Amino acid sequence: MDDQVRRPLSVWLTQALFLMVILQFSIALLLMVFLCFSKDEIKDCFSLSRIPYLVGSFGAFLLIGLAFWGLQNRKQYGRWLGAIILVASMVVGITRSHYFQLFYGAVFEGQPLPVPPYKCWETNVLKVDQTSCGYSSYSDLVLQGVLDLFPDILLGFLALRLIFGRAVKRFFK
Repeated sequence: MDDQVRRPLSVWLTQALFLMVILQFSIALLLMVFLCFSKDEIKDCFSLSRIPYLVGSFGAFLLIGLAFWGLQNRKQYGRWLGAIILVASMVVGITRSHYFQLFYGAVFEGQPLPVPPYKCWETNVLKVDQTSCGYSSYSDLVLQGVLDLFPDILLGFLALRLIFGRAVKRFFK
């Protein structure tokens, strides 16, 4: 019988998500470099306005890679860094949601909800301009808002399992 504790499902799912993000970062970086050097003007690719974006993207890539490596090698820093990244992804996903911005504007800024049936609306909450479309009643708006937030809530649930799960605690001992 094996003395090793089996890798919990929440660790597997977190690693799979991080691996997909690492692949996406790698493909985007390769495409950016390819497109940058295929142009006639290379100076536009490395302008001062793009340097903070590149540094931030590379930093996120390194943090996600470090979290993946830590999870793979049963290190506590991988567990906590993974949970922090999942929670941060959840917060970013919720705050960028069209429906969250609509509800935020209605609750905190006093903007009225458009009267249903409504085809499209534009929002400018938290300095983000977005256009959202489609709800036929207020209950439909709430349902679409919940469905829009569901993947982000799943990230939060995965982070909670990574932090508080008994199997995860046994795995990282």
